[in-house]
Amino acid sequence: MAKFSLTTWNIMGKRPGNSRLLKKVSNYLDKNLSDVICLQENPHAKEMFANHSPYLSYKIVQSKKKNMFFSNANTILSRFAIVGSGEISFRKRNKNKFRRMASALDRHECVWADIKFPGVVLRVYNCHLKLMATTAKDRLRAIEKVYKHAKTASGPVVVCGDMNTVLSHRKGIARKVIHWFNEIEDVYTHGKFQVIDERYGFRRLAEKYNMQDVLKIDKPTFAIPHTSIELFKLKLDWILIKKMRFISSDYGPYISDHRPIRALFEL
Repeated sequence: MAKFSLTTWNIMGKRPGNSRLLKKVSNYLDKNLSDVICLQENPHAKEMFANHSPYLSYKIVQSKKKNMFFSNANTILSRFAIVGSGEISFRKRNKNKFRRMASALDRHECVWADIKFPGVVLRVYNCHLKLMATTAKDRLRAIEKVYKHAKTASGPVVVCGDMNTVLSHRKGIARKVIHWFNEIEDVYTHGKFQVIDERYGFRRLAEKYNMQDVLKIDKPTFAIPHTSIELFKLKLDWILIKKMRFISSDYGPYISDHRPIRALFEL
C-alpha cells in the first residue's frame, strides 16, 4: 500500500505587493515538502515553482479561467505523474447586480487532477468556494457538484481546500460582521432564534456521498492576516477523502490568513 502526503493552503497570494509573503510561503513548503500540494489564491505558480529545485520534477495543474483581477488562482502540484485534469464550472448568471459585481472578485473555483500512483489513480479536487454575496446553501450546492463529479473517479478521492464555511454558532457582533458579506439564512421557530452552524451541514452532505472529514470540526484554520488572532474561531479549510485511509494531520503556523494543513494517507 502506497503512502503519500498532501498539503492544502490558501496562501493569500492574489493581493498586490505580496512578494515577502510569497517568499515565506515558499520557504515553508520547501521545508515541509508534500507529495501533493493544493494551493488556493495562487496566481503566481510559475514564479514560485518554475526552476525552483525542490519542484523541478513536480507536475502542475492550474486554474485557467480568468476574471477581472486575477487568474490561475488554484494550483495542484504533484510529485507523481498527472494523467488527467480539468476544472468544474459553476457559472450561473445572477439577476442581482451587486452579486454580479461581487462575482468579478470572488467565485467558486475547483480544479482537479488524476494522479498516478503505483497500481492506483488518485483523484484530487482543489476547491475555493465563494465568500462574498453568497449563502451557505449556495456553497453546499457547489460542493455537491464536486461530489457528483467525483463519482466519475474509479479510485480514491480527495476533496480539499478553502470552503469558506463562515456561518458558525456564534451570535452578536460576529454574526453581524458575517452578515456584511454573506446572506445568512437565520431561522426562527415560535419567535426564537435557531442557531445554524454551517460546518455541520457541510459535514453531513459529505457523509451522504461517503466522504470522510479527516480534520477536527472545531479546529480554527483562519486568522486576521499577518497575525495569529483566530477571528470567530472559524474552520474554513477541509480535507475530505474516500476509498483511502487517513493516518495523521499537522496544522502549520499562520503565514497567510489561513494555516497550512499537511496530512498523511495510505492508498
